[in-house]
Amino acid sequence: KHKSEGDMRQEAIETDMSDDFLKNHHFPNLSPDLVSLYYFIARRQDGALSPEEIEIVESVRGLLSGEKPSHDDYEIPTESSQGVREFMSHLKKCTDEESNSYEAYYDAYNTIIQGFADGIIDKAAYTYSFRALAILGPRANDNPQCLHEKINFLLSYFNAFLPTLNIQNVTDLLRSLVEISYENENRTRLVSLLLDHAESGVFLMQWAEFGNAVSLLRNCSVLGMTEHSIIPSLVEQIHECLVLIRSLPKATVEKTLRNSAFDMLHKVMILHPDLFDSDDVKFVRGKALGMERPSTPTPSVDNADKLIREILDSACTVIPYLIDHELGLEFDIFIAYRNAQRKDISLDVEMDGQQHDFSKLEDDFKDRIRIKRGINVVRIKNNEINDRETLRQKLTGIFKAMGLPVRE
Repeated sequence: KHKSEGDMRQEAIETDMSDDFLKNHHFPNLSPDLVSLYYFIARRQDGALSPEEIEIVESVRGLLSGEKPSHDDYEIPTESSQGVREFMSHLKKCTDEESNSYEAYYDAYNTIIQGFADGIIDKAAYTYSFRALAILGPRANDNPQCLHEKINFLLSYFNAFLPTLNIQNVTDLLRSLVEISYENENRTRLVSLLLDHAESGVFLMQWAEFGNAVSLLRNCSVLGMTEHSIIPSLVEQIHECLVLIRSLPKATVEKTLRNSAFDMLHKVMILHPDLFDSDDVKFVRGKALGMERPSTPTPSVDNADKLIREILDSACTVIPYLIDHELGLEFDIFIAYRNAQRKDISLDVEMDGQQHDFSKLEDDFKDRIRIKRGINVVRIKNNEINDRETLRQKLTGIFKAMGLPVRE
């Protein structure tokens, strides 16, 4: 660290960018964001840096980009104050108490209110508060409208916190709004403000934040915000990451990235193939379609399956719990039929329980993927199976309207 920049650069080249050099020389003014900016320039200005210099930048980026915690394994930031750490620790404890989810839900909400009253909440605690309610509200079987009103309380502080949010905060907050299918007349405006704020930080993301870039892109697609100006920036960043990922050892990729990122990206590519080049699509499909997808049998699906087989002619193929690896989706009950005109008719019958009230945005996103591939979707409530004859009449009418053969 006592050498001049020129001497350090020359020594780096002479030592062939060895790990020993990088690990034993200190860079007092170097931060991951600064290295990412340098890398951004190196990749986009041909000839500005030599191949050796670009290799140095990539090596330093690898050393400075530690493994990121996943969304399901959130770590409380050590840079926050003691009061904030205690606040977030309490919320984390609430989300761990599955056996008393209703009490934990209201405990968390009251803790959030008190946190604002005491003035101890920073940006990390603010975004984590959304996450806690997004986890606990559905788990406690709260009415979605009641949960959204609690989210509105958090959003009343939105303008105060927006200037302080980084791209990780924006990603977490947007994910939480999608997870609970947040509905409000101002939702589009709020999301637009979040994306406007995040756009300048997209190219400062490191490759280890590939999952965050994909999450942002996916949730933009879920919310119908694919016309926002952040989309080309996200797509370019994701493309750069995919180029780099192809050159990395498999063990490094598996250690740093979550497989769900490829699965999410694959679904976006189905709906918006024009955003990506063919090499990216082929690579992501190969990653996503290799994932294991366990089925989730339920009694309501079993009962509906029996009823559907009674209604439809045996010429139809009825498959419960079908996992379509081509689409990367699970179907509750899949119906296929080829009629006399040799025209395929495919139908997905989805059974919706109480959780559907909190997953409408996700379900709509998946429905759009199915419909794009020519698979129609019918949704029925789990409790409808309790009145078999009424449900029989409902499904018979739907099947006849679609041209499916119904038993006499």
